Amino acid sequence: MKMFQRQAIASKLLSRNPKNSKTINPFKFTNLIWTFDLNNAQEFIDCRLKKYRPNSKICSGLEHLLKYLTIYFSSTNQINIDNYIINIYSSVTLENGPIIRATDNFYGKAWYSNIAVAMNPEELLEYLTDKGICYGQIYLLIKVETAKENVDNLTLIQWYDFKSTKNQYHYGCSRLKLMELYNIVNVEAIKIIFI
Repeated sequence: MKMFQRQAIASKLLSRNPKNSKTINPFKFTNLIWTFDLNNAQEFIDCRLKKYRPNSKICSGLEHLLKYLTIYFSSTNQINIDNYIINIYSSVTLENGPIIRATDNFYGKAWYSNIAVAMNPEELLEYLTDKGICYGQIYLLIKVETAKENVDNLTLIQWYDFKSTKNQYHYGCSRLKLMELYNIVNVEAIKIIFI
């Protein structure tokens, strides 16, 4: 009797209407800073740049945003980007619990998380990696809402590189320096956060 009840419950659950189902998002974006339309992005960015110190990381992130979003969209074959909405956040909670931040004011101090990014196996030979991992610093946390109700969880990062090709490690730790190289990366590629 119990077996038939379980089967009836299971078949009822499986036959439910999918419109009531909810997609679980493994990333929780918090502390929305700005929302703007991609069509008016340059005007919006120019207006915001006037309000920040020129040497702040958020200012640098805004200066590089459109260039690297264009590269990202062309590499993912997203051609019609007319109705895209860009949301910039100051923090994201990853699916395994850690929080990454990109803000000039976290309890009065700037906090831009240092991260490890798992590289695409097809691109490993193009980069000098630490066992398939590259390091970067978060500059912007971006959620892109497309016209088709799709969402891209992205981050603009500045890459680290080894300080020396001869002595890459010191007591087992990578010796790194920030490079003038930026990219848009999917939040899903972030594996580790360093303080």
